[in-house]
Amino acid sequence: MTGKLTVAIKGGLRKSAKEVLEHTDDLKKTAKNAEEAKQIDEVIEHLEDVAGETNELYRRIEELFDLSPFIRKFTKITSKQNDNVSKIVKEAEKNILKQASLIQDSSKQFEYAFVWHPKKFLNPKIFTSNSNEYVRLSEAFGTSGNLTKKQRYLLKGSVFTHNHPNFSRFSNEDIKVFLQFQLKELRAITSEGIVYSLKMKSNVNNFAKSEISLLYKNLEKAKSDFVTKKLLNARSFDKKNKIYFELQDFEEEFILKEIKNKIDYKIFK
Repeated sequence: MTGKLTVAIKGGLRKSAKEVLEHTDDLKKTAKNAEEAKQIDEVIEHLEDVAGETNELYRRIEELFDLSPFIRKFTKITSKQNDNVSKIVKEAEKNILKQASLIQDSSKQFEYAFVWHPKKFLNPKIFTSNSNEYVRLSEAFGTSGNLTKKQRYLLKGSVFTHNHPNFSRFSNEDIKVFLQFQLKELRAITSEGIVYSLKMKSNVNNFAKSEISLLYKNLEKAKSDFVTKKLLNARSFDKKNKIYFELQDFEEEFILKEIKNKIDYKIFK
C-alpha cells in the first residue's frame, strides 16, 4: 500500500517543480538583461519553496502509514488471516469501504461506522454522520443526540469499527471513545483495507471513570505546555502550521504511554 501511494505522490506533487529546478542554469542563461535575471531568480526561489513544502507534505503522508518508534515498540503488525473478529464485522467493513469509495476524492469521503455485539445488536446497520472527520455513536441507534443510559449499556463490550478516509491511525477522540464506553474492540480501516485494532488485554480490567477523567485532564495540561513551548520557537507561518501535525502525534503518544500496559494494539494488513 505505502509503495503504490507514495510513488504516485512523488510523481504528482513534486514532478513539476523538480524538473524546472534541475535546469536552473539553462533557465538563467535565457535572461536578456538584469531585470529578467532578477525575475528568473525570484521564480526559482518560489519553486524551491514549493518543492520544500511538497517534501514536507510527502513526509507527513509517509508518517501516516508508518509508526513512530515509540508506538512500534508495543504494536504488533500481522496478517489479516490472524484477525479473528466476527465475519459480520468483516462483511460490514467491506461494505463501509464500498460505500466510502463512491466518492473518489478521499478528502471528501464520509466516515461510516458499524457497532456489533453478538447478543445486544440483532439487526445492526452501517451508519454515518455525513462528515469526513467523525461519526456520532448515537447514530447507531437512529438518533443524533446524546447517548441514553440504555444505549451506553448496549455499547459496553461491543466492537466499534469505522473507516478513516485520511489514512490516519487512531485519533485522541477514538481512543477516548474506546475507554469511556468500555468497548471490546476499536477498529479503524483505511481505504485499502488495512485494519488498526485496539483491545484491552484479557487479564486487565477496564479503566474507571476517575482514571479516564484524570488521564484526559493531564493530556490537556500537557497539550497546553507543548503548544506554548512550540509557538515560542515558531517564527514563520509554516512552522506554526507544522505544530498542528506535531500535536496530533503528541496526543496519540501521550495517551498510549499511559495505557500501553493494559492494551493490545494490532495492525492487520
